[in-house]
Amino acid sequence: MRSSRPVIHARRRSIIQKFPFPECEYAEDLVWASKVLAAGCALVYEPSAKVVHSHRRTFAYAFKKRFLDQRFHMQQFGMALYPSLTGAVRAVLRETLNYLAIALRTKGVLRKIKWAFLAPLFAVAEISGSYLGIMSARNMEECRSDMEKQIKRKADTIAGRYSRSAIQHPNET
Repeated sequence: MRSSRPVIHARRRSIIQKFPFPECEYAEDLVWASKVLAAGCALVYEPSAKVVHSHRRTFAYAFKKRFLDQRFHMQQFGMALYPSLTGAVRAVLRETLNYLAIALRTKGVLRKIKWAFLAPLFAVAEISGSYLGIMSARNMEECRSDMEKQIKRKADTIAGRYSRSAIQHPNET
């Protein structure tokens, strides 16, 4: 069930005035935090703060979220979680096993079966989203093979579509 309470991020007014949130395609909070930290300010974790968090996601949401996450991290920090297609394929296998382990810990036989079936599908959605997000942030000159160039072109098409639509949590639609 979704809470009707607003999400509150505690920040000093003086910091917000000095460092307003940037206009960017994605992860404005990370861009903002990196600028604040680079200016010598501190970010503080408050363990008594309450957080409302949801993991109810669709395959499309998982793909788009991971695509945008990895595109952002590549563009901002040069970080590629899966720098190669073989690494991404291995990650799908690893994530499937992780999700299957979680499925086995759920209560109820039907829920176990459901999540055992969904585990590989979510792994494929998330990892392929990540890999394509990385590819969309790369320069074509970095692509060594014709297959990588084809993947890069497809990733660029997806990026063009996503730049025109904000990511929405499934509960917000």
